[in-house]
Amino acid sequence: MGEELSELEIHFLVKHEQYLDEVLKTITSAPEKKGADLDLIHTTIAQIKEEIKVGKEEDLGGLFYQLNLQYQLASRYSQKIKTPDLNSPYFGYMRIVQNGESKDIFLGHTSFIEAEGDFRIVDWKKAPISRIFYDFKEGENFELELPKKVISGVVEESSILTIYGGKIHRVDRAGKTYVKKDGKWINLHKLCEKFSGGQGSATRKLGLGASGFSTPDVLGLLDRDQYAIVQADATRPLLITGGAGSGKTTVALYRIAQLCSDGLAQSQALVLVPHKGLIKLSHTLLSSVGIEKVNVKTSSHWIELQARKVVADLPKRLCLETPEDVRMVKRHPAMLTLLGEHIGKLTFKFSEQLLKLDDGAILQSVFNEFSDQCLLIRLKKVEKLKNIQATAKFHVEQMIHSTFFVWEDLLEVLSDKKLLMTLTSQPEISGRMVERLLEHTNRQLKERDESSKTKGIDSQSVEAQTNFDLAQTVDGEDFALCLKLLELKTSALNAPKGRARKFKHIVLDEAQELSSVELQVISKFLAPGGQVTVAGDSAQQIDKTTNFISWDHVLSNLGAQDASASELAISYRSPSTIVEFSHHILGPLAPTNLPSAGRVGSPVRIDHLPHLEQACLVLYEALSDLVIAEPKASIAIICNEMKTAGEIYSALREIGPVRLIVDFEFNFQPGIDISTVDQVKGLEFDYVVIPDANIENYPVRNRTRKRLYLAATRAIHQLWVLYSGEKSHLI
Repeated sequence: MGEELSELEIHFLVKHEQYLDEVLKTITSAPEKKGADLDLIHTTIAQIKEEIKVGKEEDLGGLFYQLNLQYQLASRYSQKIKTPDLNSPYFGYMRIVQNGESKDIFLGHTSFIEAEGDFRIVDWKKAPISRIFYDFKEGENFELELPKKVISGVVEESSILTIYGGKIHRVDRAGKTYVKKDGKWINLHKLCEKFSGGQGSATRKLGLGASGFSTPDVLGLLDRDQYAIVQADATRPLLITGGAGSGKTTVALYRIAQLCSDGLAQSQALVLVPHKGLIKLSHTLLSSVGIEKVNVKTSSHWIELQARKVVADLPKRLCLETPEDVRMVKRHPAMLTLLGEHIGKLTFKFSEQLLKLDDGAILQSVFNEFSDQCLLIRLKKVEKLKNIQATAKFHVEQMIHSTFFVWEDLLEVLSDKKLLMTLTSQPEISGRMVERLLEHTNRQLKERDESSKTKGIDSQSVEAQTNFDLAQTVDGEDFALCLKLLELKTSALNAPKGRARKFKHIVLDEAQELSSVELQVISKFLAPGGQVTVAGDSAQQIDKTTNFISWDHVLSNLGAQDASASELAISYRSPSTIVEFSHHILGPLAPTNLPSAGRVGSPVRIDHLPHLEQACLVLYEALSDLVIAEPKASIAIICNEMKTAGEIYSALREIGPVRLIVDFEFNFQPGIDISTVDQVKGLEFDYVVIPDANIENYPVRNRTRKRLYLAATRAIHQLWVLYSGEKSHLI
């Protein structure tokens, strides 16, 4: 069949199956052996007690010493033994040779060392010797510095093993992958070559027949650079960049696992992702290494939660249809300048109010004396003055109280036309965008004033019962702006109502999509001495409302200018054909050097069809065959717009497991997900279809380059691009 194995390969695989049997037997017998040892200890204790009863006085000291030792052993052996999971006891194996002596070492999640055994399982996070597995390839000489000595030798063998149900299902070694199919070991790469191979057969049929096989534990796949990032200095912030599929998110999350292993409480770690589709994936990845209690939230949801804790006057209702122009203005870096100018006006206002009070000159003088402090502290300095008049003190207390109310401050900024028009000096902001923001804000303000005039039978306003009413609503972008105003006024994210939660470590995934205000606010969630891990790819920055400037700008807004930077240059998700295709799409935005790919693959299939209806017919036929041939495959049809996704869903829904994805509601089950570019960031699928790659959807613009690149790089095995009309010039 083209995938027959050599005798050496078969011997190698059978040997590993025998290793697993021996390991499982040893682990299974460990509690029984420990119980037998404990029985022997109790017998010895009884014997020593009898000897003490009849022993000579000069022998009692030694007997009591032996008795104490036995009690210590009994205590140790009575503790519940923690053994590796019999379902999957390890994921990595290496045989190292030191001074002519071979040692078999397995990497797993739980250490297990038998004094009389010929092997040991080490915890990948804690055992220094695990560095050999990640830093040195099979056949390489190694040298490893341990706390009290340096060891050296050669890596004789190194393998990644996929084990579940107490059986080996896959072995990866030296660039080859062996899998069990119908009870027989085969070479997966040769099998894939057969399905895709030769005369461009893969361009006629979608599917490689590879998606149903087990995948190895990601921990075993970490390369030297990735493992070094996982082990990076916890006392410094870290920036992880790299192209699509290079493992940025995986490495960042495993770094959290390493920090938790080193003593960081799981409850003191926060992971912020761009959309809720990534929450489940992050939890899955963390739970695979025993991390269950780390907080994982979307950045927007987390910021909203904290704002509602500390901002007392926020409306309860969230506006779900904020215009894009409004969002762009509110998320622009220049908004920070406007907030600062508002604080300047407020400072002047407070100073003038103090001057009008009893002993106003003195009060104003003290207020101005501490000009380097925030408003709250300056007012408290005034309040603490001796002999301050009762009336003046009351007014100062009212001013102090007002510093915690920032929603009205924000509305004042957002309705100040003269102030907002200064934003038009920014190339990204036009006068029309400012007018749209003013219109939006005025509608909110006007309707808030009128909402109490007309009541329905349930005492709510008639307008409040309509779907598109803006009365008493807050935009999603306002939460970060309010928190920033609160910080500017009080120097903290605390208020009488509550306080924002702080963490020892925060991971920011896809950080290129966060605004300057959001980044500055997130930095305030760090506890003293806390650090951040920032992961992202500027080529995947597709949100129109965000202005990504540079990674230095991101780190500066986080207060993490001293971050160490690591770039991952190998794409492990997609084969070389898709990596090259995606690199071409980016054009001038692409990195100077073509990223390396972990494997070769089938050519990218590009087909022209007269119209979308015919594309749906072609997709129906191809995908109907694929879901039957590969029932475990994950397939994504990624559209530029939701309208197209809906039309394709209507045409394909009868195939079977077809889902139209709305609001990031992926269930990560086999089948066909029909979605949009905006919803697939950070996700991956066995097969990807881009059905609308024409010039209308993907003109030659930087933003559309990134969108098409993002869609293409979701594919693990194969990519199929369709277009009607004129093909996008990006392809």
